[in-house]
Amino acid sequence: MQIIENMNENRIVAKDGPRVGKDLERLRRNAEGGKLNQAKLAEVLKTDKSRISRIETAEIVPDSDEVLRIAEAIGTAESRDYAAYFREQWTVLEKPPYWHPSRTQLAEAEKFLSDIDCFLTKPQTTEAAKAQANLHRETILAAAEYLRSLQHTVAFVGDIGVGKSSAICGLTGLMLAPESKAGTALSRRVVLEAASGRTTLCEVQLASEVDHE
Repeated sequence: MQIIENMNENRIVAKDGPRVGKDLERLRRNAEGGKLNQAKLAEVLKTDKSRISRIETAEIVPDSDEVLRIAEAIGTAESRDYAAYFREQWTVLEKPPYWHPSRTQLAEAEKFLSDIDCFLTKPQTTEAAKAQANLHRETILAAAEYLRSLQHTVAFVGDIGVGKSSAICGLTGLMLAPESKAGTALSRRVVLEAASGRTTLCEVQLASEVDHE
């Protein structure tokens, strides 16, 4: 059961409550090398540990003021950046999750689109100028839609033995640590099987466990 608490009618309940709780938990866990526990955070906020727990599990949806207080209490550069993100109001594009890898670029697209929409509403804007502005608007919207999606396919094509599997491991971080200071052959460090060629005989699909939501 989800409880929405709003102690003051003038306060705005945080949007995407379950996601906000998850965000705050992640920010807390990232702080102090993972040593900032719920009890310590509750002490800083002068509240109960159980309340922090219920917010993080989305049993309680906090209001906007409380979200900002918690982010401030966590006290990291990341949590302060999250507070700034939380205050942002998006009017054209759907606001992406804080952890979205292209959030900065999407924010730029939002600003450009806002500026174009403002330009289009000005009485002095000619029809010819509007047509050009709308072309730019559609281009930015298409680019933003592409960036928003995290479902992209990348194909590595090349001759046998050129190192496609090794390149994939290098780009995705699927590399084992060197066995000694003297170093280890690359073929022994990559997670995917690799040799002189003809080792990867079928389609390989990789999926990330990183949560961008």
